[in-house]
Amino acid sequence: MSRYKLKDNCSPFDMVDGPAAGEKFVHGKIYDHVPEIYANRFDVLPEEPAQTTKNQNSEKRKVKDDDLKESLFTVHPSRTKKKEE
Repeated sequence: MSRYKLKDNCSPFDMVDGPAAGEKFVHGKIYDHVPEIYANRFDVLPEEPAQTTKNQNSEKRKVKDDDLKESLFTVHPSRTKKKEE
């Protein structure tokens, strides 16, 4: 579903006829529907991505303290070899 916002260069207005009669259109408010005859006065806002109910961090590997310590203090094997003369 598209969402609309009144353009900055357009004046706020009240609808007096049609299905939107009595509705006020002002700056700073986002609308789900606008009158077709005044559609050119509105910017169409990009659709927001769907909200996921799944915790996005749950898919990431949880690092234990021991794993972290081990990785911080482990020397890469190439660094432990003595250089041959």
